[in-house]
Amino acid sequence: MTEKRADLLLLITAIFWGFGYMAVDILLSQGMNPFSLIGLRFLIASIFLAIIFNKKLKFSLKDIKASLIVGSALFLAFGTQTVAMNYTTTTNVSFITGINVVFVPILLFTLFKKKVEKKQIVSVLISVIGLAFLTGGMTNLVAGDMLALLCAFFFGLHIVLISFYSKEVDIIKLSIGQMFVTALLSFLIVIFLDVNIIKEININIKLLLFTGLIPSALCFLLQNIGLKYTESSRGSIILSTESLWGAIFAIVFLSEPFTLTILIGGIILFLAVLISEIKIKNKR
Repeated sequence: MTEKRADLLLLITAIFWGFGYMAVDILLSQGMNPFSLIGLRFLIASIFLAIIFNKKLKFSLKDIKASLIVGSALFLAFGTQTVAMNYTTTTNVSFITGINVVFVPILLFTLFKKKVEKKQIVSVLISVIGLAFLTGGMTNLVAGDMLALLCAFFFGLHIVLISFYSKEVDIIKLSIGQMFVTALLSFLIVIFLDVNIIKEININIKLLLFTGLIPSALCFLLQNIGLKYTESSRGSIILSTESLWGAIFAIVFLSEPFTLTILIGGIILFLAVLISEIKIKNKR
């Protein structure tokens, strides 16, 4: 697979994630426990992919190790994001989570001593500016914002780990394994909180199935494949456009207001993506 096709898969992932924001918001507003939602959506996703790719269910120790590491990072990212939303504004969480694009090149260098191209650094900085316009930046900074920053770190770590392990193990097994680990860890929290999981399922089973099959099963599979064949830094920038798509779908389907800052933020984000895609050839 070429880098261009891999980047296209990541863009499709960002679009579906943007659409998935509405489904998640509806489920949470209807009273579903956040950790129940995380656990159920990833359990549905892992079961669905396991049925589709049933011939790939023989996991080696290497597959299990990769799944545990990547799945734990994904759980920590969603978990800290969920808790952060209880202590700060959705706008702050949305913006700070998008800052994971900054952590990706730092983690690449720290963990794998991999240098990042100058154009990718420029793209990262531009994308942060675009996210600031798109979400309105941060207001009334509180302790919950530190949790959101931790969430951004774990999302960045997840992207870097996926990029690494997707080249080491089978991508299908890794996709199924990481989702099962995320679901398992979420259910441990649900048990600790003594939540009635059957009651949670009955809140809106159709919407729950949608979040499990599309924003989870399909999107994380596409993300894993895409990150296998493209640069982690560029991939994180493309994935950061999910905030833009979320805003667009909210405007179209939920009649939320369209503002100048959303337009400016969208243009800046796409500029960041375009810069990351430019091929620069050195001439002697």
